[in-house]
Amino acid sequence: MKKSFFNREQASAYLTGTVVRFKNKPIYIYGIFYKEDTDKLLVQFAYLPDIDRTFWIGIDDEDFDMTPVPLGFLSTYKKPEVITGWCSRIPQRRWKQGLAPQHFMMLPPAGYRPYWDKNQIFISEELKKTITNDYPDYEEALKISKKVGAPISFHRDFALDAKNLFYKGYNTTVGIVADNKPILDEDKDFLKEAFAEALNGKENHRTL
Repeated sequence: MKKSFFNREQASAYLTGTVVRFKNKPIYIYGIFYKEDTDKLLVQFAYLPDIDRTFWIGIDDEDFDMTPVPLGFLSTYKKPEVITGWCSRIPQRRWKQGLAPQHFMMLPPAGYRPYWDKNQIFISEELKKTITNDYPDYEEALKISKKVGAPISFHRDFALDAKNLFYKGYNTTVGIVADNKPILDEDKDFLKEAFAEALNGKENHRTL
């Protein structure tokens, strides 16, 4: 997506402090600057999660992608900070083109409490993995969940713990795990196709 800006101030208001993509990789934008000798706007950015190392590109670079970054379930795997939540945008995005902390929310799986620092997650390796579709498959996620004793995502839309299946944004479980096998609830038949795709790894797993 290419967006025209009236001046540096407008571009900075829309982009500074947000996450977008460059060459399909999520980046954090530090600022927008005007280069007088070329009459061009430049973007200072860092790749997630290595935000201390910055780079520069022209705002009109064809690989600079300001379309909304894809979101979904996010998981960390290490104790004591095992975290799983479904990430989404708060609909109101006034004055921000990219994903900004104030427009970013996470919902815990059904039956779990939120227990995270949203600002830490915002520029994390875990958010990078969510944006780039880097998830473990079902079997790997189940092993991790049993090891850490917490829910783990295996797809943008699905997560699990040792006993239950979770779907994005739902405040109830949508199935169970029995003998290591996933079983959708009978009244969740409308999820059958999407769940089958998640299990088969379609649109999923380690795209970068």
